[in-house]
Amino acid sequence: QERLSRAMSVLEQTPFPLPEGDRITLRTHLKKPESSFTSAEPFLVFSPPLSTEEKRHLQAEIKYEGYLKRQDREIAKIQKSDREKIPSLTPFERIPGLSREIVEQLKKQIPSTLGEAKKIPGITPAAVSNIQIYLKLQKKKKKD
Repeated sequence: QERLSRAMSVLEQTPFPLPEGDRITLRTHLKKPESSFTSAEPFLVFSPPLSTEEKRHLQAEIKYEGYLKRQDREIAKIQKSDREKIPSLTPFERIPGLSREIVEQLKKQIPSTLGEAKKIPGITPAAVSNIQIYLKLQKKKKKD
């Protein structure tokens, strides 16, 4: 892992010449869909040389960095949502879009968070969204 971190630092600091005479870093070059380690190899000074597996790992990390960051943000957002508290006296029957069966399940189980509500059998993602919207509207009403 330390070796890959050092290699990433080298890629961030090593210049890569462009045909127009400009220079970018090797890391920026490797982000491009058409680029590969083969084109970067002559400019990469790393001793001992990187293995094929290390190159593959670095290239994947660089190329998919944006997607991975977005996925991490989504995961954090979902985890935050799962921790959102549901007041114990929430009138589930007054939440629009919840079926009678779902209301009964919620009253029976009395979840304390949205994450707990998601785990109740028969509770749909749409029902959880409706509860979340209802809770946000209630918070907004209290602020006003």
